[in-house]
Amino acid sequence: MHVTHKPGNPFSMWEIEKLAEEAGLHLVEEVYFTTQDYSCDENKRRDGYRSNDTFPVGQC
Repeated sequence: MHVTHKPGNPFSMWEIEKLAEEAGLHLVEEVYFTTQDYSCDENKRRDGYRSNDTFPVGQC
């Protein structure tokens, strides 16, 4: 599983690593994310009336 989120507030307040551990998942590796590595993949909002729209990820 690959999880991408931006650093800083409010994203750091989500405590993603803690949530993952509570779900039985463990961090194996942390890498710098570049969209060029995933050129055939698109992010999606996944919620609301624009759920199929993409959004700018920017610095992650």
